[in-house]
Amino acid sequence: KGNMLIYQYFDFSTAEDGLAPDVIKKIRQALLDFQPKGRDASGLYHWDRTEMPNGFTSASDADYAEIRDWMVKLDRHLESNHTGAP
Repeated sequence: KGNMLIYQYFDFSTAEDGLAPDVIKKIRQALLDFQPKGRDASGLYHWDRTEMPNGFTSASDADYAEIRDWMVKLDRHLESNHTGAP
C-alpha cells in the first residue's frame, strides 16, 4: 500500500515513555491525518522515496500475526538447513 503502520514505531496503547495519553492521542491523529500526496505535499522533499510514500495507517497487534507466523517458519527452515558454515 505504501502506508507506514504507525503501530510498529509507537505503542499507542501505553504511555510508558512518559508521554501523557492526550499527547499520544494527538501524535497518533496527526500521523493519520498526514497527507503526503495531498495537502502536505508542498513541504516535503522526495517523500515518494521513503518507506511510507502514502502516509500512515492504523494497525493492531493482530495485523502482524501472519508476519510472525512466517518468521517462525523461516527460522525453522533455516535451523533445519543449517550446515555449520558461516
